[in-house]
Amino acid sequence: MRKRQELRQHLEKGQRKLRDRKKKLNSLLSLIDQRENLNEKIGHASRTVIDLGEPKELVRDLVGVSQRDFNDMLKTAKDSSPSAEDSSGDDESHTGDDKRQYNDEAASATEDAGGDDADENSDQ
Repeated sequence: MRKRQELRQHLEKGQRKLRDRKKKLNSLLSLIDQRENLNEKIGHASRTVIDLGEPKELVRDLVGVSQRDFNDMLKTAKDSSPSAEDSSGDDESHTGDDKRQYNDEAASATEDAGGDDADENSDQ
């Protein structure tokens, strides 16, 4: 009887770890998706500022990424929206909403990650 209880506890612990792992991976993937979206938006905004006459190096320094990453951002922005220059005014009007949405999503993902840690610690 005792062996069966120990086996059940061991199985339940393994299942909890798998659930926690799945939640953490989903949270990580969500954050990576958000980062890709932000990199694209940074690329669009950077391209606009460069087109308005700011030196590319200055903008890259402001963004704070390597030359390669910055060029990738610009390329992604260019590839994703060939008419980005036509809608640059629209991008500015929605910037606050996009930032708010990102903050809400990031907070949600962070809470999910933090909530998992709390559950994990309470089980120990």
